[in-house]
Amino acid sequence: MSTYAEKAAKAKVKIQTKGKPLVIRKYTQTGPSFNPTRTPHDENTFGVLLEFTADERGTIIPVDHKKILFPSDFDLREFEEVIDGDDTYQIVNVEELAPGPVCIMYTVQVKR
Repeated sequence: MSTYAEKAAKAKVKIQTKGKPLVIRKYTQTGPSFNPTRTPHDENTFGVLLEFTADERGTIIPVDHKKILFPSDFDLREFEEVIDGDDTYQIVNVEELAPGPVCIMYTVQVKR
């Protein structure tokens, strides 16, 4: 029986094989609260960009939203944007797949 760490490693290999390089971005805020400066912090990773199925969409998920599968290298809940070449997506929702103590992967809902 494999451990959750092994499952996370397998998920990462599959995402790298089936996906493509993406950049995830979060911002840090510096300076005074009345005039803050937001500084971007980028991380390179891989992801599988997918469309939501009709069943997944239902009436809740807008047609222009996409989902991206990410390995668990970074805590995606800390990030705000995904950059795919010239396209920048805003992160709307992050779901963590962690049936045990280790995160295996993330499913991220994004919009342009």
